[in-house]
Amino acid sequence: GVEITLSFYSFSLGLSIRSVCWKADRLLAGTQDSEIFEVIVRERDKPMLILQGHCEGELWALALHPKKPLAVTGSDDRSVRLWSLADHALIARCNMEEAVRSVAFSPDGSQLALGMKDGSFIVLRVRHVLMLKVVLEILLLKLIFLAMIDMTEVVHIKDRKEVIHEMKFSPDGSYLAVGSNDGPVDVYAVTQRYKKIGECNKSLSFITHIDWSLDSKYLQTNDGAGERLFYRMPSGKPLTSKEEIKGIPWASWTCVKGPEVSGVWPKYTDVTDINSVDANYNSSVLVSGDDFGLVKLFRFPCLKKGKAKRDISLNEDLI
Repeated sequence: GVEITLSFYSFSLGLSIRSVCWKADRLLAGTQDSEIFEVIVRERDKPMLILQGHCEGELWALALHPKKPLAVTGSDDRSVRLWSLADHALIARCNMEEAVRSVAFSPDGSQLALGMKDGSFIVLRVRHVLMLKVVLEILLLKLIFLAMIDMTEVVHIKDRKEVIHEMKFSPDGSYLAVGSNDGPVDVYAVTQRYKKIGECNKSLSFITHIDWSLDSKYLQTNDGAGERLFYRMPSGKPLTSKEEIKGIPWASWTCVKGPEVSGVWPKYTDVTDINSVDANYNSSVLVSGDDFGLVKLFRFPCLKKGKAKRDISLNEDLI
């Protein structure tokens, strides 16, 4: 009976069972798509899905909801998944036609931008929808409201040929900056249905990181050549005045290049060894992720050069 149930269920859903584990009256089945199903042997119920995740290629895309304990991820398996950080559970999923390499929430969390591997980007409208479910139990009518997440496509734009690895909405929600491996950062007006209104084109290599200023008037970028550039928004005109740059308050800090993060770089490291950083301004803390598989905490700003060590306990700049 168990064999028939699993065979029917895997056939109907197109699943590929890769491993099984049997203990007492319960059986676990793992699939090629990173799912785990539980079957109670003596019951006739369908297998229950207890775990699922991304299942193909690389996972680059990750963003936190600005107001709720939610996280979104996207990967080469062409799916976008919304996770509850409180319940550690998947609460919504949307399948795309291309691999997803970057994601970004709008400041109010109502829109979600997806950077695709083919050089396009998609914006989804994210809404909480209440669905009414009617349950009849022994002539007792119960009304149950189920909270659902609806993700509807707003636009799908392709202005570049190479992968979109970095994108961010401006703090005021007016613009979306999209950085591609082609080199430029394109600027789109949110209220004009994402009409392109600016272009930052001084980078000679692929875009790795971007940050908006607090007033949404400036943008800083890092690229694959290790160069840090500044632009006026939304036109994309280059900014070269050191005095003006010095006084810019940034809404976020994810760029890996700049004097404020010089101390996160160990001696003799390559320009690509530090993959990501993120600053918490309120706590004056900076976190980094690197090619050595380490996550490190620093005081921010971290100005001392050559002080970052792979052993977190030996670094005087580490918390």
